[in-house]
Amino acid sequence: MKPLLLLALLLPAGQATAQTASNDAMPEKGYVPDAATAVAVAEAVLRPIYAQHGWKLQNCQPLAATLRNDSVWVVRKRRPGKGGPYAEISKATGCILVAEARK
Repeated sequence: MKPLLLLALLLPAGQATAQTASNDAMPEKGYVPDAATAVAVAEAVLRPIYAQHGWKLQNCQPLAATLRNDSVWVVRKRRPGKGGPYAEISKATGCILVAEARK
């Protein structure tokens, strides 16, 4: 019975250590530090969405990224007009918040 109690006491401490280690590993400027990286991530995510509709993402090029509130990259086509590719990407974590083909 004693080994089981020891394991129960050590498990939460090990989880806290793993969480701290992953936070320390985050790059200082985030996983998506600049506009060029944001565009590259958006292209990788949007390409299959466009392919699913039988469209080509390259027809909507070039894409541009702008940083909103110093935390979210907004990526869309550079040419004016309605619709087109649209993505929102977290600068810090690289999480895709929105990825869609707008009409």
